[in-house]
Amino acid sequence: MDDDSETTIIGQDTSYSTNWIALLTSEIMFYKLWINILDCLEEFGGQPSP
Repeated sequence: MDDDSETTIIGQDTSYSTNWIALLTSEIMFYKLWINILDCLEEFGGQPSP
């Protein structure tokens, strides 16, 4: 029974870590996308709204 409980805990940790990495990756991608949009606005001479 001890082995089963350890496997369950490890599985939960792995799932939590995967979700955290996916969340962090999505945040970084959104940030890069926003920076690209601001760069495009500056190229067209528009002032980005604060």
